[in-house]
Amino acid sequence: MGATSDHLKLTASGKTKEFESWRDDIRAKVYGGCAASILLGPAVVACYAAAVGILESKIADYKREVEAFVSEFTSWANTFEILKNLATNAAKVSKHWYGKISEFKDLI
Repeated sequence: MGATSDHLKLTASGKTKEFESWRDDIRAKVYGGCAASILLGPAVVACYAAAVGILESKIADYKREVEAFVSEFTSWANTFEILKNLATNAAKVSKHWYGKISEFKDLI
């Protein structure tokens, strides 16, 4: 679970190969399309101006979605950590009382 959490955090910060690949691919498609419009002359400037705003906004939205998921996932992971600690403590108490009961049984 820790590895998954770490991977999600890296994705949210834009530091995984998958995210970088997706980002680079979508940028290449959009900016490549604008470069192809060079035949239209001044329209290429408008294409890049529109593309920058839309594309970078889409990339930021993706990162926000992942960050929200990381936050929720981390919350769940913390809950499981608390449950693990409770179970560990319950096991210790159970072993302690099992020993006490066994000692008492032997005395009787």
